[in-house]
Amino acid sequence: MMKNLVEIEKGLKRMKDHMSHIFDGIYSGDMDFLGDEFDFKQPEADVYETKDKVVCKFDLPGIDKNEIELEIKDGFIVLKAEKNINIEDEDKKLGTHKIERSHKGYYRRFMLPSAVDEDSVKADYSNGTLNVEIKKDESKNVSKKLIKID
Repeated sequence: MMKNLVEIEKGLKRMKDHMSHIFDGIYSGDMDFLGDEFDFKQPEADVYETKDKVVCKFDLPGIDKNEIELEIKDGFIVLKAEKNINIEDEDKKLGTHKIERSHKGYYRRFMLPSAVDEDSVKADYSNGTLNVEIKKDESKNVSKKLIKID
């Protein structure tokens, strides 16, 4: 019984992540989200704010720094990383030859929790984790207006 519940929970998390990915694309007006990124995994991410910055951390195991694309635009952060892996093992003594091919890709896109200075981004990649820090920009905060409903 417990094993079934764990499998159901995993399935629900995958579905939630998938739906989040779709609705992020719809909300932003970017309908390109159904392209190649649709097959990519979503990396685990931590996003939090300090007094003066927004911090994002992405887990990208097995990815090299030069395979990462990071973009911040119009209040969204977009991460894409892709790696094609080709492994060839040859054992001449046994006369066997093995080729394994795999593809590893990550894609994540979401709205940042605060207005930020897009020119202040600092990104560092170490031990499979991408750390991104972005200064908040209080001048870009939009004032809220309470709307009276009749």
